[in-house]
Amino acid sequence: MMCEECGAVIDGGTEACHELIAALTVRSPDARRLVVRRTVVDAYALQHPAHCCATDKEVAQHLLGLCCALEYNNSLDIYSGMNAWIRRARDLPTLNVPTFRSGMTIVDADAARSIEEYIETARQWALTVWEAWHQHHDTVRGWIEEIRAR
Repeated sequence: MMCEECGAVIDGGTEACHELIAALTVRSPDARRLVVRRTVVDAYALQHPAHCCATDKEVAQHLLGLCCALEYNNSLDIYSGMNAWIRRARDLPTLNVPTFRSGMTIVDADAARSIEEYIETARQWALTVWEAWHQHHDTVRGWIEEIRAR
């Protein structure tokens, strides 16, 4: 079966895909997973916008998260300002969801055999999802600059 949103080949289809993100993001005895937890959630949400992004603000928050992780080295200053910026944001544009949202999926992250491989796969997956949303990069970078200016 296949997930209708991200295209992952997974027994149980879309519902199983949603169950897999829940399983991968629960508390883990290995704290090293926390290094990419937020990035994994953002990548997953942007591949599953019908399920995870009910509002323009949710799309913006996940795009900001990926941009911060990938282009701003997980800047704590940016992350710290994101929630306040999102709360104050008005009239955010509705961003067109790309039809193709990456060839990698959460199934790739789940297949990792070690924590190091998981972290690297999660980062590569996030990068491919970010690239799929390339038409909105300038918009998101502008939002980041607004956050940094506060």
